[in-house]
Amino acid sequence: MLSLEQERMDDAKVVSRILEREASYASRRTWPEENNLSRQLLRAFRSR
Repeated sequence: MLSLEQERMDDAKVVSRILEREASYASRRTWPEENNLSRQLLRAFRSR
């Protein structure tokens, strides 16, 4: 079983990856459906 600390680090990695991807979308001024997906993912992380 993963330790809580390890789990938090993994979560942080996932979230930062999502944010990086959103930033690249923003710079291209495109907001594909995938962007909604990352919003939902972020919401899921916050609500845990």
